[in-house]
Amino acid sequence: MSPPSLPQKSHVILCRPGFSELLCSELATFHSIDGQVLGPACVGLKESTVVPPLKTMVFARQIMPNAILVKDLEPGKAAAEIVKRLQILAKRSNSPEGHWTIHSFSMDDDDALAAARKIAKAFRATLKKTDLEMDSNYLDPEIFASTARKNKDFVIQIFGSSKDQVYFNISSLSTGISIHEGGVQRMKRFHDAPSRSASKLSEAFLFMGKHPKQDDTGVDLGAAPGGWSMVLAFHGTHVIAIDHSDLDIQSKTHLAGSIRHLRENGLKYLPEKPVDWLVCDMVMNGSQTLEVLSNWISGNHMKDFVVNVKLPNNNSWPKAIEALKFCETHRQTGAWKFIGAKHLYHDRHEITLMGERA
Repeated sequence: MSPPSLPQKSHVILCRPGFSELLCSELATFHSIDGQVLGPACVGLKESTVVPPLKTMVFARQIMPNAILVKDLEPGKAAAEIVKRLQILAKRSNSPEGHWTIHSFSMDDDDALAAARKIAKAFRATLKKTDLEMDSNYLDPEIFASTARKNKDFVIQIFGSSKDQVYFNISSLSTGISIHEGGVQRMKRFHDAPSRSASKLSEAFLFMGKHPKQDDTGVDLGAAPGGWSMVLAFHGTHVIAIDHSDLDIQSKTHLAGSIRHLRENGLKYLPEKPVDWLVCDMVMNGSQTLEVLSNWISGNHMKDFVVNVKLPNNNSWPKAIEALKFCETHRQTGAWKFIGAKHLYHDRHEITLMGERA
């Protein structure tokens, strides 16, 4: 059976595999947009729909404005279709120019990835024969993402939703797309971190555009085995790590801050005086997490926070919307420069709530 699809030209929004239903629910509830699940990792929108900014969507990883469903998956014919689209755009005021790259990818589907990469390879070969000037402006995806970019620079995205369904689009950076392939920015493994969860906190700081500074103070609730405490201390924070269990921190020599471990209950602990940062990755019901965060906010016990909210494996939307409405309620108080949520790349069945005081 063929996978579902929209008309040949539409907008496509990408997410983590298995979260397209949640993305559709989010679009309907918070943006009044009717999306269609195209696969486990993508949602389609009608061409007439105004696509919300990427950063305002919790479950979205990447956007593909005006994406086109490839008619013929034979690589040479698919490449010719992309060239034709470039020729059409060249006649308009939104003609692509500047440096560019290709993102050919899928979301955890090897057959779909192979199909996308074959098309990308054929397109580069075709371009070398037909447009050497454009080809000379090509940059490797890693170089493109790691160096200074201009709004006129653009990306050709070739996304394999399945081995039988491939979309492509051509977007300048002015459209708000992520400069990372598939919207995925992997964090480097934190040195000596006892768990992969340390990457979640590093990614959260990157999303916020802010991280702790030297001699900040912080509390890590449910700290064991200690990954989040290490990330805070690496940035110079003096951390109080709250957990009845042992921390597994082998070395502190590379940490600019300090870590003090208290064997107390993370659900009940409150600091003697306000701290700069609250972080929490405790494994508990999402409603409990929000209750803890609410107590900290109402008591002015911290300035900024990063708190992970676990979602149930089944019927996740009610818990997700509870967390998102929590953020919306506090946003309306005007006390926050930023407060929101994101399903980060390093998140699994959870979302990360973040806040920075005004």
